Amino acid sequence: MNILLKFNLIRKVKIENFDAYFDSKLPSKNDEILHIISREKCKEIIHYIKQNNEGYSKNYLSKELKIHSNTISKYIEKLEEFGLLLKKELSNMTLYFLNEGYFAHLISEIKSIH
Repeated sequence: MNILLKFNLIRKVKIENFDAYFDSKLPSKNDEILHIISREKCKEIIHYIKQNNEGYSKNYLSKELKIHSNTISKYIEKLEEFGLLLKKELSNMTLYFLNEGYFAHLISEIKSIH
């Protein structure tokens, strides 16, 4: 890692309590979102919503994915903050949808580097 850092092939960023490493060619503006979506539970949430983009509540996702509700809430809030999830308020429920346009843009931006 030190050699990769020394030759600026990667960069090291402190995010929350983690040292995160990124390809130096990737724009640093995406560091936090890339870090979040690389987390396994977050990947599960995104994958589930993407496969079945009908809109789901936090409780439903928690039960379906067998992920604690606090963990679901943490990731949903982050994904919404970064614009990857959209929410729709119904009378007594909030449903979350993948912002497919932004998600596709982010993925294509990453792929264009490599």
